[in-house]
Amino acid sequence: MGELFECILFTASLAKYADPVTDLLDQRRVFRTRLFRESCVFHQGCYVKDLSRLGRELSKTLILDNSPASYIFHPENAVSTPSSVFHPESTVSTPLLTPEILRLPPREYSEYPPPDPRNPPSSTQRVQ
Repeated sequence: MGELFECILFTASLAKYADPVTDLLDQRRVFRTRLFRESCVFHQGCYVKDLSRLGRELSKTLILDNSPASYIFHPENAVSTPSSVFHPESTVSTPLLTPEILRLPPREYSEYPPPDPRNPPSSTQRVQ
């Protein structure tokens, strides 16, 4: 995936919880950067992932998320995914490569610098 698309982890979880889990799951370093709760906008009691703050062209940006509340600012960019519950006896896998994603053109990494996760954007600042 990382060879074809610029993949950014954007989660409403706290870094102290999400970082260790991501370290385990992202062994191939697919995510170019990681954004956590402090990069979200708190809006009407929910943590919203404001894609406009990424500094990317929105017409070429997707968010894959299981929570519609987290993408209420950009529903046209959303691909709704089912919630994942890991169970050792489960034989069901959720396909992440949906037809919508596979039709996207590859992204040129040089087009944008990666967001700096050490300096999360404020509610009015864009990620450069």
